[in-house]
Amino acid sequence: MLDLVEFRRQLICGTLTQDQIRDLKTKITSKIDWGNKKLGLDLVPRINNESVDSEMISVTELYNIHQASYRQSSHVSMRRSLGSTMFTKKLVTMHHIYVKMLSFGCHIGEDSEIFFSLYDAKQCKFFSERFMVRLTKNGLPHGVEKNAEKINNMSALFTDLGKDDFRRDVYLVVHIIRVGRMRLEESGKKKSSEQYRRPYGCSVTSLAELLSSLSTSSSQDHFSEEREELMKVYSCQEHDFHNLHDFIIKKQTNKCSLYDNRNYGIKVALKFFSGDLEQVRREHPAELKFVSLTRKLGFSDVIMPGDVRNDLYVRLVRGEFDKGNKTSQKNMEVALEIVSDQGIVLQDCIQQGTGEPSLSKFYSTVLYHHSTPCWNEAIRLSVPIDDFYNSHMRLLFSHCSTTRNEKKMCGFSFWKLVGDRGTTIKDGSHQLYIYKCDDAGKLRDPSKYLGLQSGEEEAASPLENGVPPGTFTRNTREAVHLETLLCSTKLTQNPDLVSLLKWRENQQSIEEILGKFTSLGGEEVVKFLQDILDSLFSMFPSDEVTNHNSAVVFQALVFIFGLLENDKFSPFKPVIDAYIHNHFSAALAHKEMLQCVIQLSGQVRCMEEQQPLRTMFDSLEIIFRFIVQSRLLFARATGGQEEQEFQQELRSLFAAFSTTVCQTGDAITATQCSLLRSLPCIVPDAMKVISPKELSELLCGVVNSLPEPQELAAHCGLVPAKLDYVGNTVGSELFETCSEARLILMKMCVHHLRLQFEQKRELDHCAEILGVALKGLHKEAHISKRKETIWQEVDLLVSPMWDSTVVPSMLDIILQAIRTTDRRSTTCGQLVAALVDILRLMDERHYRQLWDSFTADRKTLREFILRAFVVFQELVREELYPTDWIVMRMVTNNVVLMSVQEFSQALLCHFLENEDFDYQLWSAFFSSTVAFLTQPCLQMELVSKQKRDKIIDRYGDMRVLMGFQIWNMWSNMGPHKIRFIPGMVGPFLEVTLVPETELRKAILPIFFDMIDCEQRARGSFKQVESELIDKLDILVSANKGDDEYRELFKTILMEKVTQERPSWQENGTLFINSVTSLLERLLDYRNVMQGEENRNKRMSCTVNLLNFYKSEINRQEMYIRYIYKLHDLHLPVQNYTEAAFTLILHAELLGWSSDELLAELEYPRQKEWQRKEQIYRRILDLLDYGKAWEYGIPLCKELAWLYENKTYNYSELSKILKRQSQFFDKILEECRPTHRYFRVGYYGKGFPLFLRNKMFIYRGGELEQIGPFQKQLQSEFTAAQFLSNMLPIDSSIMASDAQYIQVASVMPIPEPLEVFSQADVPAQVTLFHRNNNVAKFQFDFRVIKDNNTTDNEFKNLWIERTTYTTSHKLPGILQWFEVTEYRVESLSPLRAACDTMAAKNLELRQGISNISSVAKSGGAVMNITDFSRLLDGVINAAVNGGIKNYQEAFFVPEFAQSNTDECKYIDWLKDLMNEQIHILNGAISIHEQLVSVDWRPFHEELTKKFKEMKQNVKKSRKSLRPPIPLRRSTDLSQTSLTSIGSTSSLTTPAVTPTATPTLAAAPVEPQKKATVTYRVSEKLPHLVDRDAALKTGKSAFFYSYELPSQPGRPAEKVKRDSGYLSNTVIPASYDEGGGSSVDTSWEQTSLMTSKLSNDISLQVSNSGGSIDSGVSPGQSPVLQQHEVMRQSWSSTDTEHSADPAPPLPPKSPRGLAAASVSSLLSREPSQKAVEAHDPPPLPPRKTSKGGDVMLPLSPIPYTHPRSPSVGESVSSPTHHSVAPPVFRTASHPTSQSPLSPPAVPRQRSLTKADSVQLQQTVPTYTKYCSSQATHVTLSNLGEKPPAPPRPQKTKSQPNIMFSHSRSLDRDTRHIPSVPRRVSVPPQPAPNLEALPEGDRL
Repeated sequence: MLDLVEFRRQLICGTLTQDQIRDLKTKITSKIDWGNKKLGLDLVPRINNESVDSEMISVTELYNIHQASYRQSSHVSMRRSLGSTMFTKKLVTMHHIYVKMLSFGCHIGEDSEIFFSLYDAKQCKFFSERFMVRLTKNGLPHGVEKNAEKINNMSALFTDLGKDDFRRDVYLVVHIIRVGRMRLEESGKKKSSEQYRRPYGCSVTSLAELLSSLSTSSSQDHFSEEREELMKVYSCQEHDFHNLHDFIIKKQTNKCSLYDNRNYGIKVALKFFSGDLEQVRREHPAELKFVSLTRKLGFSDVIMPGDVRNDLYVRLVRGEFDKGNKTSQKNMEVALEIVSDQGIVLQDCIQQGTGEPSLSKFYSTVLYHHSTPCWNEAIRLSVPIDDFYNSHMRLLFSHCSTTRNEKKMCGFSFWKLVGDRGTTIKDGSHQLYIYKCDDAGKLRDPSKYLGLQSGEEEAASPLENGVPPGTFTRNTREAVHLETLLCSTKLTQNPDLVSLLKWRENQQSIEEILGKFTSLGGEEVVKFLQDILDSLFSMFPSDEVTNHNSAVVFQALVFIFGLLENDKFSPFKPVIDAYIHNHFSAALAHKEMLQCVIQLSGQVRCMEEQQPLRTMFDSLEIIFRFIVQSRLLFARATGGQEEQEFQQELRSLFAAFSTTVCQTGDAITATQCSLLRSLPCIVPDAMKVISPKELSELLCGVVNSLPEPQELAAHCGLVPAKLDYVGNTVGSELFETCSEARLILMKMCVHHLRLQFEQKRELDHCAEILGVALKGLHKEAHISKRKETIWQEVDLLVSPMWDSTVVPSMLDIILQAIRTTDRRSTTCGQLVAALVDILRLMDERHYRQLWDSFTADRKTLREFILRAFVVFQELVREELYPTDWIVMRMVTNNVVLMSVQEFSQALLCHFLENEDFDYQLWSAFFSSTVAFLTQPCLQMELVSKQKRDKIIDRYGDMRVLMGFQIWNMWSNMGPHKIRFIPGMVGPFLEVTLVPETELRKAILPIFFDMIDCEQRARGSFKQVESELIDKLDILVSANKGDDEYRELFKTILMEKVTQERPSWQENGTLFINSVTSLLERLLDYRNVMQGEENRNKRMSCTVNLLNFYKSEINRQEMYIRYIYKLHDLHLPVQNYTEAAFTLILHAELLGWSSDELLAELEYPRQKEWQRKEQIYRRILDLLDYGKAWEYGIPLCKELAWLYENKTYNYSELSKILKRQSQFFDKILEECRPTHRYFRVGYYGKGFPLFLRNKMFIYRGGELEQIGPFQKQLQSEFTAAQFLSNMLPIDSSIMASDAQYIQVASVMPIPEPLEVFSQADVPAQVTLFHRNNNVAKFQFDFRVIKDNNTTDNEFKNLWIERTTYTTSHKLPGILQWFEVTEYRVESLSPLRAACDTMAAKNLELRQGISNISSVAKSGGAVMNITDFSRLLDGVINAAVNGGIKNYQEAFFVPEFAQSNTDECKYIDWLKDLMNEQIHILNGAISIHEQLVSVDWRPFHEELTKKFKEMKQNVKKSRKSLRPPIPLRRSTDLSQTSLTSIGSTSSLTTPAVTPTATPTLAAAPVEPQKKATVTYRVSEKLPHLVDRDAALKTGKSAFFYSYELPSQPGRPAEKVKRDSGYLSNTVIPASYDEGGGSSVDTSWEQTSLMTSKLSNDISLQVSNSGGSIDSGVSPGQSPVLQQHEVMRQSWSSTDTEHSADPAPPLPPKSPRGLAAASVSSLLSREPSQKAVEAHDPPPLPPRKTSKGGDVMLPLSPIPYTHPRSPSVGESVSSPTHHSVAPPVFRTASHPTSQSPLSPPAVPRQRSLTKADSVQLQQTVPTYTKYCSSQATHVTLSNLGEKPPAPPRPQKTKSQPNIMFSHSRSLDRDTRHIPSVPRRVSVPPQPAPNLEALPEGDRL
């Protein structure tokens, strides 16, 4: 872009020349086209950098321009185009190397000379001049004081490198010469007055690789990026310095070495340019402003006519000197100068290297003490041409003495620049003699030595006799060797050329002179071209010359013209043109030249050597130009005399040409090809002397003289030459200017092209020729502004020819050729362009004449029209042109549109009637028109507005025009329409889906017509309906159609149905609505087809579609197809469970029959049961991957039935049963995290219809939190705004155009299942059923009401609970389903607190269960971070105010007094707190065992905070419970957990499997309680104080301090400051058959500690209310989960128990009840303890589950000294009676409605004997329980007993009843509170009425 800005600045500055502007425009357009291609924009066709108008040129020319522009923008060499560039020779491109010295890193200390040159390592020679840089001893360029720019411009441009130079092994060689002292170490001596050039070093770098890459580039104007090279400097022995560069290249390290570390080398910059030198310098003025041009040695590949060179290169190679009488060898120096024959030294004619000024004398380097020095130094002598013939080169030899610091001359040599014959020195090596001379003054007169022999190549001069004897003598042992090379355009080294120029001096030897001339090299000829031509033409006979050697002279001219055909000398062709117009004057030469051409042409069969003939025919254009110019000069001089003779000679000439081409033979084929290719080139000159019509006939006569095509095919190359002849003839000026000649040439062209098309050979050549002809026709039509001028020529192409049979027209032939040609080839593009061009030139008359020509042959007409429609369809459907050729495509479409309109008339006229109707033709018509309408380039909606407006302005909307044509043809078909139903439903549907309103309005009524037509013909429109639905699914999925189409489809068809009122109106209306609904779903699906973020949307749309196909239109094949689309969407995101449920949909459609099913999707042809079996196996794999093994077990059973009962494949039966077993094992053993659920609401009109203003429940991933889930939604809906609040959605949000999303986490509400009522079900099973197969979900929203009334927000924190119901259960075929129903209810603050605590307890239990499962699996590495974070969050929240806030809010009397109906939840909340303490106690123990060393400080801090939490909870237990107003109620529907009689016993029972929980029931009023207290005078032997109990972990007794009121006596309050309290509730069972059992599987609660005392109190409470064995109607699902987790955890934790326990007694049918016992130990002792009889230890027994160890308390073998009778008071000092407890039995309800109360259980009160037995049993078992580290608490409910008699007080033995709970040792790894089941046998009830009133307490 910056380049374009710069180019524009240069254009508008107005300072450029026309050539510069033209070149700049070329650059600009090339840059723009390249950028358009990179950006994917349309290609702009250009001619001369100007965009073309497609209406002004032919289609074939437009195609060629597109090809040229495409290749130019792609940097591809352009393919030559026939007619204009067929014979244009490719100009040789020159290349140049730019070298710039950036720095010189060698510290020499003296002046230096640095020479750069190019070296060919293959030939071991330098091939360029030397570029020289002179530096001072400071490293600065010489002359920098005068010209400061020299510092940054030490650069050279090595020019004129040709293609042959790229094959060289090129190196850049740098020689360093120091200038100064003879020896560098003489620095300390006296400074020498003499300066010597001494060798220093050499450096080399390779350029071969870069030159090779440059040569392979196809660009004609190329330059490379500049790169830098660091060249290290090497040195060697002085006598090897001339070969040092070879040593470096060949890496001969033994002969050369690097300089020391101070040698940093030479840093140079390299860059390569291609193109003409002037153009390169013009394009890069900044870089090449001060560059030194360094030429190649010798001429370049292209010698331009304007080049003038006169350079003589001399290389001083080596010398041989005699040491003489000296002991050491000489230090020889050579001084070279150019001296005239008069003794004058020519000034500034010696150039040591480019970049430095020329010298008058050159001094060589001096090699120290070396008599045979090798210098190998090259210089250039630039002697003026006037002085060249009278000058010679003189070499002076001097010995440089190091002792006297002087130079002493010792000899000289000389060499004449021009020889005696007038030729310059020959190129090559020369040895010069050295003559002794010690005084330069003796050489002032050159005549004294010029007569001497200069070398062994030269003989002694005649002047030698005039030299005084003894003046100069030579030593035969001394010589000097030189090499010379002449590069001159004025001087020649060839004596034969001199003889030709001076032919008049020796006319008798003309043949000899010309014979020698034709053997000369081309360089010598072109240098003197004008002089040579003058000499040759002057040799033809004239008035002054009577020469009879015309043939020899003509051959010499042909030799010259042949040279100009060479690429090297082709630039000299303009010299010929200039010579003809400006210098040629031989008016009689045409006669001789014509005769020579005729004579030689007639000898083609006689001549054995055909090369002269081929050269003549190749040069025929130049020869004929000279003939015509000579004839014009003669006619001008003579007034047109001898015109007839000249015309006759021309006819004879063409006759000779015809004779030449009509002959056959392999020897003359090449000669004939040369003639055919060259003859059309004479047309422009021949038109000056021959009429156009006659010339065209002569040209046609030549090509018509060729042998028959069969004979031509046998001669390789003759057919292409003939086609070249035809193409160049019709592409000549003759075809364009004269209509008569054009018609003649057109007939010739069509005839020969038809022959070639029939043979199907050279089709690409034929296509080019046809394009050239059409280009001329279009040009003529455009110039004349009317097509009538070319009507006959076009008719030749269109109309068939009639001979004995019909000869196809060129139009038909082209149609056939297009169908058989490769669409990707250039030939096909050329043929298509020609076809379009012909159709474009046709008018109505041509079409009418075409149809009339087929009147007699209707079959041929049918085949022709069918081919045309097929080709039209391929033109718009196949990718014949690149996508960015929009201009070419639009022109083609416009022509096709007009042609289809014309061809449709032929259909109506010839193929519409009943007997003439042709279905294939009409089908081809509709197919081609549909393909035209649906092609991508005509979809205007996909292009920019500017482009769309431009296309419509020129061509209109061609889609609409073609649409009306379709409607018109359909309307005229009449009864034949039914034949296209349903075949054309899909194509017409595709047309209507084109996003053009007018087109849709034109085509959509056809569907109504189709429905009506099928209804009339077949009685229904099932086929139209089926085809329309099938195609609609495919087309919309292919990104066709929109909402506008859906509306138009419904509106237009409904209007037609309403207006027409057909008989099928009702069915049609249903069909239209069904299709509209399908369209809506398909469009939704299509809108989310792409993008990973739209995967969930695609799933939703897929489900909508499969439901539609199943339920609405019952298309099973489409239903199955979308099943697998949904399956494929699930797999990449690992939704294996959903994928399995999706495949189940397919499996449900299949049975186990043996019916054969066809192949479908990926399933082969197979039986029905085999396919279902295959699907089942895939489902089982997916369920296994998704860990949903429960769903796979029924499938395994079904497959097992198949293998066992149907196929009897026991091997597979064994496998499937094993897999079923594996599923069961995995359910219990593998870790399976739960999935979370989220409610998502989509609000706003910005969402698609299937999401808009709807709510969905999503099933998240395993343990997925709401944060990551929301991020996933955010990536899917990037424009959506997420609502942070959970408030109800306002209607304004729903109606807005934006997108709003509301996300909340919800909890599943499972269906009531029997699995939840079983206490011994593994937790993994219940957890799965609780989180899966659910359709109801709950969301709680916290609301603070009346916040200003209190400081504690928990007191006003309400919960709004919303229950959602989804359309399907989760998991299912999707991860989400729509919410179909929801209801909202409010929970009070206290209920909210209970619910929160229960939820947190459930979360803790789940966390413990998860971490325990991981630990149990034996994983080596466990990540307990989440578990630690969970504990930390719960404990920190409790310590930092959570529990305290609850206490302050709800555990105060004020709250109970003001919220009497809520008091039942206070104890519930306390129990939940205590339960949380118990859970945390076990969790802390687990955490301690699993925590790593790094996390140990965290654990200690956590334990510390947990102790603080326990203290807070204990304080809450010491607060008094406010009085609760009790009321009696027998309505079981009002039963709640708070109706339990004991104030200290409150818990949450197990979940009932029948009822949906609600919180609406009122508590049951309990009866009054009777408390009996017994005192013990001494401490029990097995009890210790509190501190000891805590240290040892032994059992402790818990007590209660509530004394109820009695008649006439107010209630007493007891301080709650001593003893332990247990609030454990034990579900108990009792059966009439002989026993009751108390289930102690509930965990112990918090310990409220105090010092133990000796007094023990046994409290038995009776209540008239019934205990509900199920869930209260108001219990929340959180608490349901909480209770199930309690039971499952308790049952699982027993597996970790290692302590033995007594075996279980036999079970009996039992009911559910609840019992509570509180043991009271008073501070003051009042009785003495008695020894208890300990029962014997019982063996442990495990249950059937293998993990639950049950510890019973009954039956226990124990005999008391005295057993009291019923009703008798107990007088024994060792026994006290108690009130008989009442146990309730209840059976499990099997079915209940969600709102009905649970079944009423049967009740029975314990007798007095029962109580006595309990009193006897408990103390006996106390010791056993204590030894097992257990603690037992029993709680019984019953009716109020009668007032017992006052018993006698004793201090001997207390009667105590216990429950037990197990404490946890720190080193064990099991969960605390191992469940125990204690059985209590029935005993006679004692008479409590006999007890004293005081003891009843």
